[in-house]
Amino acid sequence: MIKLTAEQLDILQTNWMHRVKSKIAIQSSGRAYRDEIEAEVYEDDIADTFLAYVKETFDTSDFDDTDMIGWIRELQHEAIASTPLIAIPLERFIFEKFNDSQIAFANAQGIKKQQVTKWIKDGFIVVENQLYSKRRDLELN
Repeated sequence: MIKLTAEQLDILQTNWMHRVKSKIAIQSSGRAYRDEIEAEVYEDDIADTFLAYVKETFDTSDFDDTDMIGWIRELQHEAIASTPLIAIPLERFIFEKFNDSQIAFANAQGIKKQQVTKWIKDGFIVVENQLYSKRRDLELN
């Protein structure tokens, strides 16, 4: 088996860059919550695939696993932190994050349930824990 060199590792990383970025982009797009992105990115981890390929092809005894996949981890963390989230209806947000309880949501916001019902009726949406309407923006607790 050929011993892996730093130069060969750089070439492998360059050759895999597009594949890795594409996979992460697919995994992170179209999500409403950061934790969904994180779960998807690590569920089918491209870093594991890259590491397995390198270890099958080369003697990696001079390299630590984390050194070989650190660049992938950086791309994953960047995607998890910065990928735009999709807007979801307030009703879905309450269903998913407050067990479908408008009362629990209202209590968390320090408002009355009637206000929540009005916001749902008016079509308010949530993006990254921010409630949006055509009239104003409100921070969610």
